Amino acid sequence: MPAPHLAELLRSVVKVRVYALPESESARRLGTERSGNGIVVGPAGLIVTVGYLVTEAESVEIVDESGRTRAA
Repeated sequence: MPAPHLAELLRSVVKVRVYALPESESARRLGTERSGNGIVVGPAGLIVTVGYLVTEAESVEIVDESGRTRAA
């Protein structure tokens, strides 16, 4: 079993699902459906992820460690 602080850290890692506009420039290179990871930083829920993942996004969803999906 991981140490308590490690378990808390791992809970801050979330999946980021992105749906980009089909006519967007980035869709030709990256596709319209993308996924990656992000890290929740701070109590307000700010998530840090790589920029190209959300470039020209039409919608973004966050999936937490329990599998719950939320719009972002």
